[in-house]
Amino acid sequence: MNAFAVSLSLIPLAIYFLVLGMIHASRRPFILSGDADMALLSAAVSGMVFAGPMNLFFPINAAIRFGSYIWLILAFLYFLITMLVILYSRPRLIVYNIDITTLKEILERVASRLDENAQWAGDSLYMPQQGLDIHLEYVSGLNNVTIVSNKKYSNRLRWQNLKRLLKSELKQTPVSRNWLSIVMFVISAILFFVTSISFAS
Repeated sequence: MNAFAVSLSLIPLAIYFLVLGMIHASRRPFILSGDADMALLSAAVSGMVFAGPMNLFFPINAAIRFGSYIWLILAFLYFLITMLVILYSRPRLIVYNIDITTLKEILERVASRLDENAQWAGDSLYMPQQGLDIHLEYVSGLNNVTIVSNKKYSNRLRWQNLKRLLKSELKQTPVSRNWLSIVMFVISAILFFVTSISFAS
């Protein structure tokens, strides 16, 4: 694999881990929509997709007809596939640097403002007036909580409103730095190092 292919594969991924490291190193929780998370992940692996599968199954006949424009067509195809996955995925919010107990307390305050009939059942919260039925997913040690819709289709405007209120509350919630930031920075540094070595060799 030549230096260009290595850099195309690893630089977007290195930037992705660098951004994640900065998020985890913050002393404030950070909230991100599921759509944005999927878009960032797709951008991070885009180089690997172009250098790997797209290069392996490169449409030679189409390249003869369209010339260098074939890469724009392939990029647009990748964009459309990403958008399709986003549109058909369940609405979700990812909250970094927070434990599930703290997020529950914040969600309880937000839910009381949105819906007086809000009800908790374990790690699930139902807000009938808003038409929101959500569930909290938490991986111990990661300090990240994912808020997932129990319904496949949900009103995205109301999800945006929930995100806005949560973001306002999270700004006032100080947290300690997440140890995962060190791991993310190390991975990013290794990827940048491998890229620089490929150009030097």
